[in-house]
Amino acid sequence: MQLTNFNARIVSEVVEDDGAESRRLFEIEASLGNRSFHFSIPAFQFAALNWPAEHIGAQAIVYPGFGLRDHVRAAIQLLSENISQRCTYTHIGWRMVEGQWIYLHAGGGIGQVGAVKSVEVRLAGPLSGYNLPDPPEGDELRNAIRSSLCFLELVPDAVGFPIFCAIWSSVVGASDFSIHIAGPTGSGKTQLAALVQQHWGAGFDSHHLPGSWSSTANAMEALAFAAKDAVFVVDGFAPCGSGSDIARCHREADRLLRAQGNRSARQRLSADASLKTAKPPRGLIVSTGEDIPKGESLRARMIVLELEPQAMNWKLLSKCQEMAASGEYAKAMSGFIRWLAPKYEEIRSRIKSEIIRLREALFGSSGHKRVPDNIAKLAAGFKIFLEYVVESGALDSKESETLWQRNLAALQIIAESQSIHQASCDPATRFIELLRAEIAAGRAHVASPEGLQPENPQTWGWRQSIRGDGAVDWLPLGPRIGWVLGQSLYLEPEASYAVAQRLARDAGEAIPIASKTLHKRLKERGLLVSTDISRGTAAVRKMLEGSRRSVLHLRANQFMPVEVAQTD
Repeated sequence: MQLTNFNARIVSEVVEDDGAESRRLFEIEASLGNRSFHFSIPAFQFAALNWPAEHIGAQAIVYPGFGLRDHVRAAIQLLSENISQRCTYTHIGWRMVEGQWIYLHAGGGIGQVGAVKSVEVRLAGPLSGYNLPDPPEGDELRNAIRSSLCFLELVPDAVGFPIFCAIWSSVVGASDFSIHIAGPTGSGKTQLAALVQQHWGAGFDSHHLPGSWSSTANAMEALAFAAKDAVFVVDGFAPCGSGSDIARCHREADRLLRAQGNRSARQRLSADASLKTAKPPRGLIVSTGEDIPKGESLRARMIVLELEPQAMNWKLLSKCQEMAASGEYAKAMSGFIRWLAPKYEEIRSRIKSEIIRLREALFGSSGHKRVPDNIAKLAAGFKIFLEYVVESGALDSKESETLWQRNLAALQIIAESQSIHQASCDPATRFIELLRAEIAAGRAHVASPEGLQPENPQTWGWRQSIRGDGAVDWLPLGPRIGWVLGQSLYLEPEASYAVAQRLARDAGEAIPIASKTLHKRLKERGLLVSTDISRGTAAVRKMLEGSRRSVLHLRANQFMPVEVAQTD
C-alpha cells in the first residue's frame, strides 16, 4: 500500500540548547520526483505530518485513509537508520563543554587552545553578527589591542572609560546594570556604541546593530537573553508621538532595563498553565537615545553618560571605524577570551572580592547604594583587561598604571554625576519642583494664615487688580494649596498632591507613589521642617484660617524664585 508520493527520512536529531532549556529538532531529507529537499522541523510537529506541504510543496501528498498518518510516521522512523545526534547552542558566551570553558559565538567557540570548530552554534537574526575571528598571536595581537585602546581618545574620559570598561566587564562577569548614552542627534552616540559592538564582530556598524528600541519588548528580551557574557547594544531611544506613545516607550525601556538590573525576567505560563523558564538578560546592555528612560529606581540600575555634540573627535572616529571594520577590535576580543579561558573560574572568583574592595575604597559614598557597586564592577573588569594587555606585551606596566589612574578619575566623576540623574526622578524633589512651577504659572496659590494675600503676593500665585478708584486688590489664581508665614510654608497635603500630580501627568510622567508615601519621602529627604512625633505622622497640626488643620511644614524659600529666596 502506498502511503505517500514522496520519500523522506530523518538524517539527524539536533538538540538546541539556549542555556536555560532545550528543544529537539529533526533534520529531514526528502525527495519528490527529481527534486531533493533538506529541512528541519521541531520534533513535536513530526507526528502531525503538516510539514510536507510547507517544506516539500503543494505536490507532496499523504494519501487519505483511517490511521494512515500513523503508518507514514512509523515508516519514516523505521527507514531512518543511523540517525546522528548532536547539540547546537543558540546563545553567545561561556559554557562548560567537555570539561573546558568555551566562549560561544556565531563561528563556533574559543577556548584556551584558540578556535574550537567542533562546537556548533546557531544564532538567529541580528545575533549572527557576533562572529569572532581566530585569536591572533604576537605582533598581530598587540596591534589589535592598541587599535582597541584608540577608543579611549575619541571622547572625554568621563564618557569613554565607562563604555570601554563595559566591553571587558561583560565578558568576565554578570552585569546587573546597563549603560545609557544620551545625546542629541548628530552627537555620535550611535557610532560610539557601534565601535563597542564591533568588538564582537566586524560586520556590525551604526546601521547594523543587534538591538533597536523600535523592536517589540518580547523580541528585545529574547535577544538580550541570548547575548550572554557580551555587550548588547540597543539603539535609538527617542520617545515621540502622542502622550500614550511616549508612555509606552518608557514602559518598554523600563521593562528591559529593569530586567537587566534585577537579572530577572517576567514569568510566563505555557499552554498547560505551567511556568515557563524565565529568560532574563545575561550580558550587558548598552543603550543609546536622545532621551533618558524615566524612573528613580530604574536610573539607579543604569549608568547614564551624556555625550555633547562637540565632544567627539570625528577625525579619529573615522580611523577607529576603519580599524573596527577590518576586524582589529574583534581580534582584541578573541585574544582576550583565549587568555581568559584557562583562568576563567579563578578570575570569576577573584573579581568578586575585587569589586567589594574597589566599592568600599573608592566609590563608597556615591549617591544611591547601587551606584558604587555598578562603578566598581566596571573598574574591576578593566583591571582584568589591563592584566591581559600587559601580559600580551601591548603595553608595559607603567603605561598600564597610567591608564588605570585615568580610569579611576573618570569613574569617580561618573559616580558623582549619577546622583543628578536620580534626583531628577526623585518623587519628593519633583513634587516641590512641580508645585513651584504651578505657583509661578498662576495655576495655584498660597495664602496668609488668615486666608488673605501674603507678603510678596506675586511670588505666591496672586495677581494684582486695580479698581476704578485706584485701589489695589490682589486676586488668588488657581486652587489654594497652602499658607505661608515668615520662613514657613504649610501645605494642604491632598490639594498640593493633586495639583502636582496634574502637572506631572500633563508632562507624561505621573508621580509614581501615593500621597502618604510621598509624605514619608519628604521626611526621609529632610525636606520637612517639623513633623508630629507624638502622632507619628509627617503632617503637623496648625491653626490656619480659624481652623486646626493637618499640614506639611516646609521651608518657604524652597518655593520662591532664586532671586527672591536670596534676598530673604
